[in-house]
Amino acid sequence: MKIFIITEGGRSIGFGHIARSVSLYQAFEEKGQRPLLLVNGDETAAYILSGRNFDIVDWMNSKKELFARIAGADIVIVDSYYPDIDFYDRVSKLAKVPVYMDDNKRVDYSSGVVVNGNIYANDLQYAGKGSLRYLLGTEYTSLRKPFWDVPEKSVSGSIANILVTLGGSESAELVTMLVGFICKNFPQWEKNVVVGSSFSYRERVEKVKDGRTHIFHNIDEKTMKDLMLGSDIAISSGGQTLYELARVGVPVIAISIVDHQLRNIKGLEQAGILRFAGCSGDGMLPDNVYTAIEYLLPKEARSRLSTAGRRLIDGRGSRRIRDIIHEML
Repeated sequence: MKIFIITEGGRSIGFGHIARSVSLYQAFEEKGQRPLLLVNGDETAAYILSGRNFDIVDWMNSKKELFARIAGADIVIVDSYYPDIDFYDRVSKLAKVPVYMDDNKRVDYSSGVVVNGNIYANDLQYAGKGSLRYLLGTEYTSLRKPFWDVPEKSVSGSIANILVTLGGSESAELVTMLVGFICKNFPQWEKNVVVGSSFSYRERVEKVKDGRTHIFHNIDEKTMKDLMLGSDIAISSGGQTLYELARVGVPVIAISIVDHQLRNIKGLEQAGILRFAGCSGDGMLPDNVYTAIEYLLPKEARSRLSTAGRRLIDGRGSRRIRDIIHEML
């Protein structure tokens, strides 16, 4: 079977699209099919994709070559914020089953499958075209393979371990501020700080961290899951990682790094999965984080968030998407 996954990621834009694309890659791989990932990115993206079937290619500026490559494909999945309607129309003519990973009702797709696995997907009121099939809501949240089957997480009587993860394009100032803040106010806690391959200011964090702070750089998804399982609470940005944390059952304090994360965070907050502390650059952010931590100190509060996350995200989204695509073929 000829399957292509077209996406983007790297130092400047982070790795959320790549993580979601990898989850679909793994779902097809489970059935003995090996897609080709075509990724518009840099060497940091290549590091994340190591061991998988991929090409780093600027497909946005070489569309003619891309279209020739995917012509006659069985399945073409596009996960990107950049192409225009003409691009998607062309893909729909070249692939037997075109699939569009869509977070914000970006364009008026002509035919194929529209997938939005975010909690707010149904609020966007997609048009409901007869030529399109819509897979909407957290039933279709795509998580990487280690998050498909996760053991039940026990909730500790008190907080002893916090995870800080702000994505692949995180702000050095924000990470430094949070690490310094937590070290000052909660020196007794173990602090695990995950930074991506694009993080180039590690020395700043080294200056403010204490002896209980551990920095993890360029970790794979299994290591990330293990860190989550060992964490009592987490501070995270508003992207794909929130759904992984919900799947594991980690109570989260969320910070919006970019505007388009707000809808995601607000929806998950309403579902009782996290506490929203504010946006990056907000002068009240340290106070809001402290207030959120105080809320999560009792075991009962953390248990509520943990249970809500596990109920909402069952880890089967990628497999559901794959199975429906197979049925359509």
